[in-house]
Amino acid sequence: FSAQLRAFALAQIAPVADDIDARDVYPVEPIRALARAGYTGIALPRESGGGGHGFRDLLDVFEDVSCHSAAVG
Repeated sequence: FSAQLRAFALAQIAPVADDIDARDVYPVEPIRALARAGYTGIALPRESGGGGHGFRDLLDVFEDVSCHSAAVG
């Protein structure tokens, strides 16, 4: 899980992070990419459409994404 998440953040978040900060905009596309990859509802139960992961994995998402862009994380 962690390696896949780090690769996602590096490929999808890192390249646009400086532009997000420079333009001071809400990062709609990176957040949509997080949702498409299944990271936004990761701690919700599977029966509710979430990922069924624990809060530790949710923390990993916040940490790895915020490492590249605080605006997205």
